[in-house]
Amino acid sequence: MAVNFNSFVFAGLGLVCVGTIYCIALITHRLVFSPLAGFPGPKFAAATGWVEFYYDFFKRGAYIYEIEKMHKKYGPIVRINPEELSLHDPAFYDEIYCVASKRRTDNYSHIGKGIDFDGSHFLTTAHDHHRLRRKPLEPYFSRGGVMRLEPILHEAVQKLEKRFTEKKGKCAVVRLDHAFTAFTGDVIGTVCCEEREQFLDDPEFAPYWYKLLHTVIKSIPLFMGLPWLINIVSLLPESIVVWIDPRSKKFIDYKNMTNRHIEIAKDRKFHSIKIGSRPSLLTYLVNSELPSSELTVERLSKEAQVLLGAGTVSTARTLDFICYYVLANEDIHCKLRDELADIMTNYPAQIPSFVQLERLLSVYLRLGR
Repeated sequence: MAVNFNSFVFAGLGLVCVGTIYCIALITHRLVFSPLAGFPGPKFAAATGWVEFYYDFFKRGAYIYEIEKMHKKYGPIVRINPEELSLHDPAFYDEIYCVASKRRTDNYSHIGKGIDFDGSHFLTTAHDHHRLRRKPLEPYFSRGGVMRLEPILHEAVQKLEKRFTEKKGKCAVVRLDHAFTAFTGDVIGTVCCEEREQFLDDPEFAPYWYKLLHTVIKSIPLFMGLPWLINIVSLLPESIVVWIDPRSKKFIDYKNMTNRHIEIAKDRKFHSIKIGSRPSLLTYLVNSELPSSELTVERLSKEAQVLLGAGTVSTARTLDFICYYVLANEDIHCKLRDELADIMTNYPAQIPSFVQLERLLSVYLRLGR
């Protein structure tokens, strides 16, 4: 027994020594031999990514404020972790984010690591591969594509207006963040899938949908800091995941609905069934010229999840801010009502078109109002 115990002790000490040597070598490489070693910034942040993880996860995204402090101390270029620099120089923007004709640039593979959206165009690293996956999406989100989506937008806007009108005079508190998240969720859900849940039909504007999306957002620093966690979660049965966090059921339901929609679209393509004049985005992708390797259910499902999250949360948040600042500033509110008076004369019998609103906005910006 003594021999066995000593063997375990020596093995443990050996592992500790190897781990210590590895950490010292890694930190030395990052501080001395890394291509970023010469850039200014706090050495602790340059040595380990745990600094960023601490502020983003435990301090809820506060690292951006620490980066601001670094720029004030070290200048416009700062090393913020072992692998990244932060640049605070608007004049240099076009040098970094340039068109392909000037410099072909691969995506930064570290972004999104651990959040299980690999395979979507958003997290595709190679420039040409990213372009291949993005190209079929462009018709849907171009100016012409947005104009073709006007009927969907009009229907959702009128439903949102109806819901607000129903609350009028009832001394009810309406959370605009919930209402706008339900609105944008319905719009992007209709764009992606023909079958989807109607969040605006929920009496309280589907607060569970808002909470689910923001729970996912808040968990991103955890999974990016510990990317191996997603591999463990993906191995768990759905019933266990729902037991751990009941809110995840809605996300799983959406994923299953998306998978079903993709499978139906692929089956229709296999049987040469002609698609309609306004197919859903997923149906359009299935029938696009993408190679078959890009049309797996798993990849297209992740594409849909990325589009749903980006199209819901960011757009809803923008509407939150616009609504607040318009209502909080009487001068802006009055000017906006005056500018919209003419084109809203026949509303709701005649809804202003995208072109009319775009023209009005262009004039408004040109006059500096």
